[in-house]
Amino acid sequence: MREKLFRRSARGFATIFALIVVATVGTIVAFPVAAAIACPTCYGLEPLSSNVFVERTLAPEARAHVIDAVT
Repeated sequence: MREKLFRRSARGFATIFALIVVATVGTIVAFPVAAAIACPTCYGLEPLSSNVFVERTLAPEARAHVIDAVT
């Protein structure tokens, strides 16, 4: 009896875990902006200040413009 309960609950936990993984991957694929908010450096952005990120290839003049615009 306990063995069946354990198998049933283990299967339930595995199903919930699989659904969470699928939902996370689906969100990353469907909404890359949401993923970039969670991990900006994963999407080629680097920090300009504590809360401002810019593209790695941004020219120094453009970086200065961003700093002026944000502050």
